[in-house]
Amino acid sequence: MLCTKYYFDINKSSASRQQFPLQNAFALTVHKTQGLTLPHATVSIDENMFAPGQVYVAMSRVPSWDSLGILDFDFSNIKTDQSVIQEYARLKNVNQRGLGQLIN
Repeated sequence: MLCTKYYFDINKSSASRQQFPLQNAFALTVHKTQGLTLPHATVSIDENMFAPGQVYVAMSRVPSWDSLGILDFDFSNIKTDQSVIQEYARLKNVNQRGLGQLIN
C-alpha cells in the first residue's frame, strides 16, 4: 500500500501527516441486487449460497466477464431447482424426437 507523508508548519511548529489511499466498497446481498446492473462485482460461490438460482443472479449482475471477480468457486454449492432440471430434460427429449410432435 502506498502511504504518503506530508510535512508542514502550523503556528510555527513542525507537523506531519500520513495519507493512506482508501477506496469505498459496498457489500450487497444477491437478493438485493436482483434486477440491477453493476459496473463491477466480486462474488464468492461458497457455502453461503443457499437458494436455487442464486449463483446465476450473482454472476449475471455485471455487463461482461471482465467486470466480474470470483474469489471462491465451489461447484458443489450451486443449487438448482429440480423443476428446472426436469424441464431441460423434457426439452431435450422434444428436441431429440423432433418438433413435429408439438405441431400435431
